[in-house]
Formats: sequence, structure tokens, C-alpha cells
Amino acid sequence: MKMRGLICDKQKFFARFLKYKFSKKIDYEVHSDLNFFTLTIDYYVIVFVIYSEEELFDLMKVYDKNIPLIVCTSNRYILATLRKTNGIMLLDISKIRSEITSELTFFFNYVDILNEPNVKLLNIKQVLF
Repeated sequence: MKMRGLICDKQKFFARFLKYKFSKKIDYEVHSDLNFFTLTIDYYVIVFVIYSEEELFDLMKVYDKNIPLIVCTSNRYILATLRKTNGIMLLDISKIRSEITSELTFFFNYVDILNEPNVKLLNIKQVLF
């Protein structure tokens, strides 16, 4: 059975890439507008794509729900700001496609560990170092 994942992507550009590359294991649901969205399903992972600073407010709707969260952006200011935030995995989508794929593979493997029974949420920095 496939796991359910949520992709929040207003432009749906990165969502198409994710669904193409990583749809074998995870069945993705894509939302472009979170104004009328409530988390009613227990998702395996949430991938949140930020194109502008205004979308940070939408991020707060899904942050801290005890669901692994991957935040993707090419905005250097947002990346620097969110590096200080615990409980999220950051992905710079201004990198080349092979690097993005490699990092996402690592993140999804980490999410597999987080979703194991009796595993508490670890900081991604604890895993890397």
C-alpha cells in the first residue's frame, strides 16, 4: 500500500517533478491554495514549496503537526531564515536536478525512519553530524 503525501505548491511546477520522480512509494495529493485547507488526513510526509515570502504564512498552517516536513525554496533569504527552525528539512531548489533528486532521496529515507513505530522526532542535524 502506498503512503499518502501532501505537496503544497502554488505554481505546481515542483509538484510535477516530485510526482514524476517519487511516485512509486508515495501517493501525492497536490494543493495550490491552503486558505480553505485543513489537515484531516494523517500524511506520511508534507512537501511545502515556497516561491515568495508571503507563502511563509501558509507554511505555519502545516508546521508543527508531527508530520515530517520538507520545505523547498530557491529564495536565499528564506533558506537562511528557516535554517534556524527545528523540525523541518530544507531543500534549495535552485540546484541542478541531480542534486535535488539526491537530497530528496536522502530526505525520504529519513522520513522512512521517522515513520517507524517508537521513533521520536529527531533533528535532521543530529542525523547528518
